[in-house]
Amino acid sequence: MKTVLRALGILIALLSPGLATELPSGTIRVVTGYAPGGSSDLIARLIAGRLSETTRRSFIVDNRPGAAGTLALSYVAEAAPDGRTIMLGENGALVTARTSIANLRHDPQRDLAPITLAAHQTVVISVRPGFADSLSALIARARANPGRITYGSVGTGNPIHLFGEDLGRRAGIELLHVPYRGGGPLMNAMLAGEVDVSFFSIAVGLGQFRDGRLVPLAVLDAQSHPALPNVPPAAATVPGLYGSFWFGLHAPPATPPALLDAFNAAIVAALREPAFAASLAERGFRVEASTREAYRDFLAAETIRWAEVSRAAGVTSQ
Repeated sequence: MKTVLRALGILIALLSPGLATELPSGTIRVVTGYAPGGSSDLIARLIAGRLSETTRRSFIVDNRPGAAGTLALSYVAEAAPDGRTIMLGENGALVTARTSIANLRHDPQRDLAPITLAAHQTVVISVRPGFADSLSALIARARANPGRITYGSVGTGNPIHLFGEDLGRRAGIELLHVPYRGGGPLMNAMLAGEVDVSFFSIAVGLGQFRDGRLVPLAVLDAQSHPALPNVPPAAATVPGLYGSFWFGLHAPPATPPALLDAFNAAIVAALREPAFAASLAERGFRVEASTREAYRDFLAAETIRWAEVSRAAGVTSQ
């Protein structure tokens, strides 16, 4: 009984407002590797704003775009481990960038300390109108036209690129990769009919789906998304085909474990607040809020998985 009460006391202490005394005073920067306006910037600002309220600390977003998000990764990896600098990263910078960028300065698993996996965004396999009305129809068309069906991404080694390679490998089809310089140009290319297929987050694509300007074929989740209840999981047609855009928080590698625990407890408590989780869901984010250990294991598994996809696709670093 004493052990149970002691554990309960520790849990209550971690989730209480008094946790703010364990975080550093002054401004805490949440570094993101992308310019304002994208999903990484948005969720970083939402989390920073909520943490400023719940911890009575000043959390601000520090945008450091460049090199597929890895400039921000290096900046945080080299920052002082005093709790005043943390990173909001995503799977592009943390996992898939290493497949396309040679001689990266830092390894995310070695040179960053994981805090928590924060959230996922549902990915939707999308086509231009009239091209296909189901994933099986898309696959049949690709088999009849090997190497002639195009899919767009936002650059070699980006998660979208590897989603397309994984689809091709698992479905036994050959798709032609067409990289663009960002999400805006990619969406414009899809709407103009320059490419046939791409992968968009539900937050980015939902308006286009509802307007009929893009057709959603399948989601890369285990089940249909509430906003697209009639769009099935891709794995129902292509077993093993799944993925998401995901976002996690990290600190410099030498950050003391007690401080990492304090950040984890504060961030997880904020993410699990029903009202805040609902506000994130309205913007297309599905809250995860994991332990440090679970996030570390997730990151390792994602790194292995997408490295295999990259190797099979013959993606080389440059």
